[in-house]
Amino acid sequence: MESICEGIPMICQPYFADQMVNSRYSWVALRGETGGEEGIERAIRRVMVEADGQGMEKRAMYLKEKSGYLSTARGSSYQSLGRLTDHILSL
Repeated sequence: MESICEGIPMICQPYFADQMVNSRYSWVALRGETGGEEGIERAIRRVMVEADGQGMEKRAMYLKEKSGYLSTARGSSYQSLGRLTDHILSL
C-alpha cells in the first residue's frame, strides 16, 4: 500500500493468501512470466526501460491520486477510521 500511495510501480510475485488479490490491484508486472532470474530481469526492464513502464508509472500515479482522496475528510478511509475511533472510545 505504501508504494501505491507514493505512486511507485511495483514488481510483484505473489505466493499465498491475499497476496494474489493485492498484486492484481497494484498492477502485476510479471504477468504470468516465470520467476527466476530471467523473469525478474524482464520485469525490471519492462518497468524501468520499455514503454510499458511508462504506462505502469501513469497507472501508479493515478492510484496515488485516488488513494490521496481516501484520506481526506470525505474519503472512505478517513470516515472508517473515525467510526473505528468512535467505537473504541464507546467501549
